[in-house]
Amino acid sequence: MEIDNFRTFASRARRSGLEPQTLIDILIQFDSEGNSLELISGRMDFIEALLNRQAYEVNKPFVGGKMRVDPEILFARHPEALYFMMLRDGRDVLDSRLRVGKFKTTPESCAIEWSEDIVGFENFLKKTGAKGCLVPYEKLVENPEKVLFLIMEMAGLEFHPQMVDFANATQPLFNSSHGHLSSKQLSEGLSTTSIGRWKNGLSSQQLEEFMSVAADQMIRFSYIL
Repeated sequence: MEIDNFRTFASRARRSGLEPQTLIDILIQFDSEGNSLELISGRMDFIEALLNRQAYEVNKPFVGGKMRVDPEILFARHPEALYFMMLRDGRDVLDSRLRVGKFKTTPESCAIEWSEDIVGFENFLKKTGAKGCLVPYEKLVENPEKVLFLIMEMAGLEFHPQMVDFANATQPLFNSSHGHLSSKQLSEGLSTTSIGRWKNGLSSQQLEEFMSVAADQMIRFSYIL
């Protein structure tokens, strides 16, 4: 595993409240047990060990993590899990990536990735038979109770109103001085203010470049009527 990639991983782990020394301790133990980060299976085992440690430290039965990984790898480990992918207006995705973080994106590259991610997720569900669906971002923030109720129903679980009130809950993400780039927005709860930001943020040339690649998917999901 390249050192720059691991350095990025470590800094992002810190955002969620895992201190560098904790990560080092787990890595030393992981290595002493004969494990390796060279293969994706080893990296997944290491991430799982980190999540288990964090769950222990915050006294929770489990915690969530964020990673970019082929869903088929996750499915091989967790075939009974539910799989969801957030579907958002690609123009707002582009606007967000140009404003926040270091994505080094262009309208064309963002359009390609946005389109391929959608098609790839749909193909994953068809190929594996995994249970899941696309979750429209706009519908989620406009009517979170309805969308979350349907998701919980799919999972065979009960919806609780406090699920929508996560912004007022105790979250390592909000408390860490090394917080997520969107921690301020997340701490303010669900809001429709980020819908349509592209109208003021993108130039006509950027829109043209994006749409030249992503038009078919934008039309398919009614972002362009």
